[in-house]
Amino acid sequence: MRLTRVFGLVLLLVMGGAMPAAALTLDRPVRRPGVPLTGRGASYDGSRCVIQLAPGAAAQARLARAAFVADAAGFQFRALGIAALDAAAARLGDIRFEPEFRGESPPAPGAEGVDFTSFYVVRLPANVALETALETFRGLRDVAVAAPVPVLRVSLTPNDSLYASEYWLYQASRRDIHAPEAWAVTTGDTSIVVA
Repeated sequence: MRLTRVFGLVLLLVMGGAMPAAALTLDRPVRRPGVPLTGRGASYDGSRCVIQLAPGAAAQARLARAAFVADAAGFQFRALGIAALDAAAARLGDIRFEPEFRGESPPAPGAEGVDFTSFYVVRLPANVALETALETFRGLRDVAVAAPVPVLRVSLTPNDSLYASEYWLYQASRRDIHAPEAWAVTTGDTSIVVA
């Protein structure tokens, strides 16, 4: 999950701002809770998105957040204390905002750097389409960026520095033991001693 969040942050930073409405068509399928997705490629998580607040809105949310009480699920809030954003979220339904980087402090006034307190994961109710939420948040001046959360396939290739020289595990010609395919099924059991 942490890798997904970091990739979402990189996506937000690369985009640098809200995408125009014409670019709203998502280039990957959306995984919706409880609905099987065909294929094993990259997709978007349909139950959440990430927003980055504009600088003034981020400061306002930090002030308001101190007065809000987190719900039973942890550090999730129904509102951020920004009128237009809170009203839009209320129209969508039972939206929850969760700080993306809990425990971060804003940069010092006049300092360069990313304000990590301006990033929020937006938890969407099951009846709200990801595309609708993105379009809604991108239309608000208090939201600098609204982006989907990509779900990427994790590679089980080991981080062994000698992996490339272990030719029997994987070869481009595929005259090998098909180790990556086996690792996709199981990575073994640490309680079994082989040698």
